[in-house]
Amino acid sequence: QKGGVPEDIRAEQDQIKWADTVFFVFPTWWENMPAMLRGYIDRVFSAGFAYTYTDNGPVGLLKGKKAIVFQTTG
Repeated sequence: QKGGVPEDIRAEQDQIKWADTVFFVFPTWWENMPAMLRGYIDRVFSAGFAYTYTDNGPVGLLKGKKAIVFQTTG
């Protein structure tokens, strides 16, 4: 609401800026990722950090990064 990024979120974003690859390892929970992980992604990979909007649509800002998802089931 104040336009700033909370310190805990800024610390996570700094770690992602530093990393070449980000791994997500989680179980399938009711056909989706756990709510805690969803909340983390929503807060950390926010507009202005992970993407921005232009007249042509959204543009990613994490160029050169790789994400690997390992989702367990069954």
